[in-house]
Amino acid sequence: MGSAVPQSGLFSLLPERKPPWIEFSVSSGIQVLLVALFLWVRMLHPEVLSTPEHEYRVVTLVTTPAPVNHQPQPLEKPIVVARAETRPDVLHVPAADPKPRVQDVSRTLVKIASKKLDPLRLQISRSSPGNW
Repeated sequence: MGSAVPQSGLFSLLPERKPPWIEFSVSSGIQVLLVALFLWVRMLHPEVLSTPEHEYRVVTLVTTPAPVNHQPQPLEKPIVVARAETRPDVLHVPAADPKPRVQDVSRTLVKIASKKLDPLRLQISRSSPGNW
């Protein structure tokens, strides 16, 4: 079972290709000539490419009626707000004392007893290692 294609040619890279400078130059030259032709026609013959007139025509779809002077809507009765009587003895807060009051507070001393931690006892089980 032999094949006609050699094994080294199956997965080889394509040969290097030269950059297409000629195609690029030709397409760029044609575009430059078309732009130059368009500008030449525009400069020498402006009537060929004339701008359209901007005519704005107003078409009325609905007739607008003449304004009518209406009577203003009557105002509702004004809302009466009740006013509270002010009592100076209720509304004023008494002034703070300039010096704070010092009270005799019996100071209690807190003593923290030092305590050693109990040592942990190591417990060894005598079971087989497979039962963990």
